[in-house]
Amino acid sequence: MFSYFKAPIYNLYPEANLSIGEVYKKIIGADYMTVTDKLRLISGKREANSFKQKNFDFVTFSGIFKRRSIDGLLLHSNYICFDFDDVGDIDRLKSILIGDNQLHTSLLFYSPSGTGLKWIVRINTEDYSHSDWFRAISNYLDKTYGLKVDESGKDVSRACFLCYDNNAYIDKKELE
Repeated sequence: MFSYFKAPIYNLYPEANLSIGEVYKKIIGADYMTVTDKLRLISGKREANSFKQKNFDFVTFSGIFKRRSIDGLLLHSNYICFDFDDVGDIDRLKSILIGDNQLHTSLLFYSPSGTGLKWIVRINTEDYSHSDWFRAISNYLDKTYGLKVDESGKDVSRACFLCYDNNAYIDKKELE
C-alpha cells in the first residue's frame, strides 16, 4: 500500500492508500484518458509541466504518508519507482526492464508525456535503506544497460503522476 493524492501537485495530504493493483486499474481504465490526451497535445514544455501539476492525480509508490514529505513517512511500501525520461525506443526499454533476471518488475507504464517510462520495482527495506536500493539499482542499470535514471527517485516522498496507459504491465502476482 502507498498514498494516493488528488491533483494538484501542491496537495500534501493523501486522499487514500491504494494497492499497486488498484493503481494499475486506474492507469488502464478511462479515469485518466482525457487528461492524458490533453497533455500530449501541448507542445511547450513549460505549459505541459504546468498542466500536469494542476491536473494529474499522483501517488507516492514508496510509502504511506501522513503528509507528503520525507518526515511524513509512516510506513515504507517496499516499492521504489524509477523514472526514465525522453526514451528513444520505449518498447525496447520496456522489454529490457520486464525481462531483466535480477530485478522484479511490479508495474511499468508510460509517463504522462508518452515519451518516458515509470518502472516500479519491489525492494526489501529491512535489508537496505531506500537510498541504498536507489543507488544500487541505478548503478546496476548503468553498468548493465547504459541506462541513466532520473535522480528524483531517491526521494522516498517523490510523487509519481498517474496517467492513462492501456498497455501498462503488471506482474500478475501483484493482483492477487
